[in-house]
Amino acid sequence: MQILVYLAVHPAGATTDELCKAIWPHRRPHAAAGSFYTAVSHLRQTLHTATGGREAITHGGDRYQLDHTITDTDFARLLAAARRTTTAPAPGAAGGRVAGGRRLVPG
Repeated sequence: MQILVYLAVHPAGATTDELCKAIWPHRRPHAAAGSFYTAVSHLRQTLHTATGGREAITHGGDRYQLDHTITDTDFARLLAAARRTTTAPAPGAAGGRVAGGRRLVPG
């Protein structure tokens, strides 16, 4: 589960080394890598079943990444909302709208 959470909050993904250091910081690298490969294999199998045969975790080179085109997380929604908010006009500016079309100022 920790691997899934880590990948969910790191949209650009992570290397095996980064994941091992984050999840098993006190283990020797070789032992952490063994635990990682076992855990990620089980996780990928579980997600493969849960998504109807799709690959929710991609692996390219040494980088693992959650495929956000087939997964949805609260964190991804929060990041998207933050991006929309930073590009919205300032309150009181022409339009004064934010995500969802709600007006911030009367008029």
